[in-house]
Amino acid sequence: MQKILFLQPGYAHYRKPLFDRLNQTFDVLFIFIGGQFTYPSFDKGNKAWNTICLHSEKHLFWALKLLWILLFTEADVIISSVPTSLGSFISCLVSKLQNKKFVIWTENWNFSYEYLNRPEIYKRLRYAQYKFIVRKANAVVVHGNHSYYYHLGLGIPADKAFVANHSSFDLSVQKSNDISGSPLAAQQKQTILYFGRIIPRKGLDILIKAFEKLESKMGGVRLLIAGDGEFRPFCENLAQELNLKDITFVGSIPFEQAAYYYAMSDVFVLPSCLRGQSEAWGLVINEAMSRQKPIITTDAVGAAYDLVKNGLNGYVVKNGDVDDLYNALKRMLGDDKLMKTMGLNSRRIFDQFNSYEKMFEGFRSAISYVEQSSRY
Repeated sequence: MQKILFLQPGYAHYRKPLFDRLNQTFDVLFIFIGGQFTYPSFDKGNKAWNTICLHSEKHLFWALKLLWILLFTEADVIISSVPTSLGSFISCLVSKLQNKKFVIWTENWNFSYEYLNRPEIYKRLRYAQYKFIVRKANAVVVHGNHSYYYHLGLGIPADKAFVANHSSFDLSVQKSNDISGSPLAAQQKQTILYFGRIIPRKGLDILIKAFEKLESKMGGVRLLIAGDGEFRPFCENLAQELNLKDITFVGSIPFEQAAYYYAMSDVFVLPSCLRGQSEAWGLVINEAMSRQKPIITTDAVGAAYDLVKNGLNGYVVKNGDVDDLYNALKRMLGDDKLMKTMGLNSRRIFDQFNSYEKMFEGFRSAISYVEQSSRY
């Protein structure tokens, strides 16, 4: 059984099915860097993970500890993510020093640092580090086809790049806390849903401005905003300035209730913008599609290129363009038959793409490739 050191910037609950499959198949040591690790519960038949948690937010001692672990822990393959992180840089150097196989897992589909308001020298250095890491890796694992072709453009040979379909839980079968008695659920209005962190690059302010135009032209529509973040006060003030009547900020939603908020909606919108960086993926799109929702998103969202087919299950609009977003909303909400058809198409595309087994197969193929290449 191959021994794997698997580095992650933190634990995310939606990756547990992937980690379970990896843990069943390989001898894995999961190394979580940063954040607070809440140990997951394990179903019968799933063995517990072997984990180490390093808290990078406190001091740089974690880097020395990581170096020690990588140097003195037996492993056949090191897998890391976030190519521009210090952890990936250390992992890459140790793998070359000890002749271990190195796999990089990346979400990128463009180099997002070019959009940062930083000196040009900073962006050039970050880009150079990114290319160095992905080119030195023995294999590159990406989330979707758009990212796959982006990395081929960076000079990665096609046989070294592997797609691990970025997958979420299927919320159509998710057990949830019923909020059907909520006043929100009782309102008979066409509902636009935003679900996620409220930070500048998510573009909620663009959606609010587009909704202001929509509300002035159409009756019986509302905007439901689930989530919280540093940009929320700005967005709430903007909604007040625009004198919006049917907009509701519901705050952070427990994952157990997420399915019901998707169910209440007619259209799901992720309006991310190129503000500092692009949206690497946007897993809320997977979740909304699992609930048969038509999608409106932007060209700044990675998932848009794999999951949203213009005119089939939604629309991809220009990021930061209020009028483009407004026109897509008006077109969709003005046609009930179109929304239903698009929702059904969303579910069909979800069934084709979203699969933790396919995600796992991407990693298994990459591990098999680097193991075979070591024999020649």
